[in-house]
Amino acid sequence: MDTSIIYKHIISSLYKMLCWREEGKHWHTIYDELLSEITFNDILSDEAKGTIVLKIITLKYIDFTNFRQTIFEVINYVDSLRGVQGKSTLQG
Repeated sequence: MDTSIIYKHIISSLYKMLCWREEGKHWHTIYDELLSEITFNDILSDEAKGTIVLKIITLKYIDFTNFRQTIFEVINYVDSLRGVQGKSTLQG
């Protein structure tokens, strides 16, 4: 599977989690699924997985303002990975 698809899925799940929390829905379901998907993914590098998981894992324990900020930090990080991956594909 292409890593760009995985990155898009992670970003989509993060946005969905943010919306669900804003709407008072049970966002923990998305949280648990996303952590499992990232942790057991064998395509992403260990460094990328570790960074993403360490940021996401805190979401369960922080207030909404920090939750929102962390969501966007992770989205920006994953977006940067997509850019790096795209450049290496073009160069290779």
